[in-house]
Parts: sequence; structure tokens; C-alpha cells
Amino acid sequence: MSWTVSSNGPTSGGQRKDALYVIRQDHWFQLRFALQRMIRTSDYSARAIARARAKLPPDRRNDFRQLLESFARQWSLLGATPEPRPAITPTINDVTIRSIPHAAAMISSRRYYLRFVYTPRPLRDMPSRMEAQLLRECALRSRAWPALLVVDGAVLIPARRDPQAAVLLSAQAAEYARLWQWAGGR
Repeated sequence: MSWTVSSNGPTSGGQRKDALYVIRQDHWFQLRFALQRMIRTSDYSARAIARARAKLPPDRRNDFRQLLESFARQWSLLGATPEPRPAITPTINDVTIRSIPHAAAMISSRRYYLRFVYTPRPLRDMPSRMEAQLLRECALRSRAWPALLVVDGAVLIPARRDPQAAVLLSAQAAEYARLWQWAGGR
């Protein structure tokens, strides 16, 4: 089911003429679960890829097959060993945010907390930059290395300090705190 958000509110079904944007059903979360399973079990075989593809709709299987094969080929070369994914709770502007990295692995005697990204240049859009900044703030408190993991090719991009994203993340946390107080939270 897809949702169309318009000036008259959300409607189920097809796109209307006055729609501002369309939220289409996608299956990236299923790819994320498959990647987490592959990393957790250290199984990068063709059988693991076939098992992950079987849960996807037919029109997305070829795209995800290419991503999973590219990931499995490169990730196995890194010699990563899986680590447990901790729940990390940083406090930003008096707001405690509970965050769990997509994956955690030991690579070259360093513990990495990873967030999967599916575009080749993830740090061009602000939401990805804010996610990287949040991951950075979470990981540094627990002595881990934060990194974005570009799935296509298993490329690690270190999450460096991004002042603009830090300001926006702080403003977003302040807005959440204001909304929480407005709704009667303490």
C-alpha cells in the first residue's frame, strides 16, 4: 500500500492531483535485515544471498542481488568479525536518544559501529549527514569508530564531525523536547 500526502491530508491508494509528494512502498528495510543477518552469522555465500532475495518482491530482486553480491565480495575481504550491537543513548539538548547501529564489527583491531547507506555518495544529502553525526556522537561515548557502510562495494566512510549537521541535529532534538513538553511530558 502506498500513501499519498496532499494538502487535504493522507489518502490511501493512488496519487492525487494535488499531492505534495508520494511515499512509495520500498523494501530497503528487508535489505537491511539481510545484511545484518549476513554480518552477524559471517555467511556471505550465494545461498545466503538467495535466501535474502527470496523474501523480496520479484521486481526488486535483481537490484538487490547486485548489491548483496557486491557487498559479500568486498566485506569478506575486510576480515571483519561481528560484534554485538549495543543500544546507545546520547543526550542532545536534554533529549536522550536511543540509537542502535545497523551493525557492529571488529575490523583491524578496531570496533566499528556501522550505519548502512545505499547511495554511492551518501554525504551529499542532509538526512544522511545528520544520521552520520548522530552515529558519531553515539559511538564516541562508547570508544568505537563510527562509519557509514556504503553497501554497494562495502566501502567504509568514517563519520567525521559535521558542524552544520550537528547544529541541525541539536535543533531537531530541541524541537522534540518542546513537542514533548507541549504534549504533557516531563
